[in-house]
Amino acid sequence: LLATSGGGLRRVSVPLSVAGFEGRVAEELGRAMAPYGLEVMAGGGAGGRARLPVTGARLEPGGPIGVQLVRGDMSAASTGTVTWVDGRTVAAFGHPMFGAGETYLPVTTAYVHTFINSIARSFKLATPIEEIGTLTQDRAACIVADTGRRAEVIPVEVTVKTPAGTQTFNAEVARHRFLTPMLVSMVVSNALQHLTPDMTDVVAEVRSTIGVRGFPPIEMMDNFYSQEGLGPRVVSSIGAVRAVSMLLFNPFDRVRLDRIGVKVDLSYGADHAQIMGVRLGSDEVEPGSRVALQVNLQPFAGREYVETIPLDIPARLAGQTLKIDVAAGQMVRPDIAPPVDLRGFIDAMRPSFSSRTLVVTISTPDEGATIRGRIVPDLPTSELDTLRPANATGRAGQFKSGRRIVHNARRVVIGQTSLQVRVKDEVR
Repeated sequence: LLATSGGGLRRVSVPLSVAGFEGRVAEELGRAMAPYGLEVMAGGGAGGRARLPVTGARLEPGGPIGVQLVRGDMSAASTGTVTWVDGRTVAAFGHPMFGAGETYLPVTTAYVHTFINSIARSFKLATPIEEIGTLTQDRAACIVADTGRRAEVIPVEVTVKTPAGTQTFNAEVARHRFLTPMLVSMVVSNALQHLTPDMTDVVAEVRSTIGVRGFPPIEMMDNFYSQEGLGPRVVSSIGAVRAVSMLLFNPFDRVRLDRIGVKVDLSYGADHAQIMGVRLGSDEVEPGSRVALQVNLQPFAGREYVETIPLDIPARLAGQTLKIDVAAGQMVRPDIAPPVDLRGFIDAMRPSFSSRTLVVTISTPDEGATIRGRIVPDLPTSELDTLRPANATGRAGQFKSGRRIVHNARRVVIGQTSLQVRVKDEVR
């Protein structure tokens, strides 16, 4: 407890000792952990398995105890004092860690290097040593651990390839609905910051794999261009980082994540192109014809060039006005019906468009419907009225039909644009 200027008392934050994290990543982790009552501080060691002068792996009253959130090439753990031991049951801290109630995190023995004395805040400089049990309760009076059990963790492997070589980082993060997405993001961010700390132009290809128990692995690919290196904004856009949070908070059922793998291939430079405009040869096109859509692209410090994409104009659209959208792949979401179960939710996460593609969307006046997780396009009005009666809801959703053409681009593309074109009346 800490005295305040008003004469009252408030509970101080619990120190979270980190090792192996780059400075900027540790600061970001500190901001993320603050709402949970954890204060990030530099810890002993530099990640990996500690080699310290300890005698045996046991917990005893008055001795140190650690609770791990991350271990491996990076480490994040809180160290406190054992209060009471009764067989397998251990009470410690004398206060909550972050007040999570029933929760399961690895508990370790710990080595205290020294005490840092401060009027503002004294704390132990400590390193977790060996896993000895699992946290089971995080309550207002104390934390409780069971030394006869082991907490499951999630392995995270990050491989970063740069022009200088390839390096792999391995860590295990706590399995916790709220903390896991944040910890995975920090592990990935730290691996990238370790090898690419500069704020510079960079192009990255990222392949992510997430193992979900009971389902085939989820595989994703992202391509990024960034002017500021691979900072938090880029990391938060990586498929694996986004997917972890979506999976753990899905509305259908609990999921078990078995492993997370991220492979990053980096190159330095501004190898990207901005979509500047799009045009057709005429503002009217013949029904049933093939036309050439020309997309003007401006590379960085280079000459503007044109990508030509052939488009087929359906004859049935005679007399209609079409909207044609052209966008970088990462800005377009594939047509997917709203999922109705966990399997559909996971399947909906798999398809995506690469930012090394131009995606052309031709919007048509046709309508379809989404029914039980499936898309049924181009339905006549009578069938749409049957599926979506005025006196009931929830039977079918509206789906606006359209056509998609995916065109491979020479480099990472950014931006989007659109135009309208009229299809000539059909000659009778």
